[in-house]
Amino acid sequence: MTLGRGGKEGGVHSLDEWFDPTGTYRGPQRSFLLLLALAGVDGVMPPILD
Repeated sequence: MTLGRGGKEGGVHSLDEWFDPTGTYRGPQRSFLLLLALAGVDGVMPPILD
């Protein structure tokens, strides 16, 4: 599984590669929310994984 880092990009691994960091805070937020959902939060929600 690959989780995005946020922002926008194009031409990955080429001479025309570019990256726009706008919204990069979303990447770590999504990763953390996925981790919480998989592991569960005591008293809030059970884990998705057994």
